[in-house]
Formats: sequence, C-alpha cells, structure tokens
Amino acid sequence: MSTDAFSTYESLQASTSVCLTMGDEAAYWVPSLSNGPDVNANNVIAYYLLGRHQAGNIVAFPAGLKIIAGDSGAQGPQPLTVIAWSCGAMGNKVSDPNTLNCPDPNKPLFSHIFFPDCWDGVNIDSSDHKSHMAYSNAQGVCPLGYPKEVPLLHLQLRYPLTGQFAITLSSGTRWTQHADFFNAWDQTRLEQLVDDCLNAGVDCGVYPP
Repeated sequence: MSTDAFSTYESLQASTSVCLTMGDEAAYWVPSLSNGPDVNANNVIAYYLLGRHQAGNIVAFPAGLKIIAGDSGAQGPQPLTVIAWSCGAMGNKVSDPNTLNCPDPNKPLFSHIFFPDCWDGVNIDSSDHKSHMAYSNAQGVCPLGYPKEVPLLHLQLRYPLTGQFAITLSSGTRWTQHADFFNAWDQTRLEQLVDDCLNAGVDCGVYPP
C-alpha cells in the first residue's frame, strides 16, 4: 500500500493493495474523525452502484480519474445525497452526526459518502478536482456537459464509536466530511465488472476476491 499525497497512477498500480476485491488498486481517502482522540474507520466498503441510472448505459471510470466528493470547507449540513451519517449501516440517515445516539454496539456510527455519477467524458481531473464531474438529477439524468454515466461510488465507513457524539474531523467541523478517489484499478477488470454487474442489471453483492 502506497497511498499518500504524492501517490501517482503508476505508484498505485505498482503497490500491494489492501482491498479485498481482485484488481482494485484504487486509492480512497477520508479525514480522520475526532471524538476526543482521533478515530479512523475500522471498516470501509466501496460500493459501485447503478444509482439512478439505467442498466446498459454505464461506462467504467477512466484510468487515472480523480474525484472529490463532499466539501472540506462546508459551513453547514451537506445534502444527504452526498454526505450522510447513521447508527448501523442500514440506520436512518441524517446530515448531523451529533444528533445521533447509537447505544447498540452492533450498530455503531457509520458515515456514507456518495460520489458524483456523471463525467464530462474528457478530463480525468480538474483544478478543483470536482468540475469534471457532476451529480445526476432525481431521474438519473446527467446535466449538460456531462454526457458519460459512471458508477455511483458509495463509501461506507464504520467507526468503533457508540453512544452520543461531539464529533469534529481532521478537516474541520463535523460538516466537512469528504472523500477522495483515485482510480488505479486494473482497468480491464473494472470494465468487466461494470459490464457483468451494472450494465447487465445484476446485483453482484460484495464481490469476492
């Protein structure tokens, strides 16, 4: 594993991934969480979903694509379609983690980060790491200038925290949750999974290694 601020597509491809799915050499990053001492997620699942799109229309993330989801400078709640928190993976999602009370140790604090699912079809990055991507609307339609429908990447983070919270993040207040994605997948493998699962309308579940 070689993920840091200086990672390149080549260094990620050459590294040993800690991801369980064969071919996933991508980098995923989120700020650490503070509830007193810093706390890192003890489990992270990256779901590649059809989202609001129709099966058959999805293109795989291009090699080297960089995306940021969420706003590290947010001054208030972000949309639940971008950032959400819950007690347990399937709990009711809220925008403010400090309103949660998660007393059940089997349903600790979870964070959900949803990445944009529309790509401009040209650029694998932009100066703000966002402008080359956009979110589809409620009907799954991508905005003008973003013709390529890509998987909806959902990062689900499980934190070893229960009870009530007074959370901040290493990026700032509790509102500043965000995540980075750098596509360094084995591209052939990624394209195969997109076609065999998303474009085929098949729920492949948590794909085995």
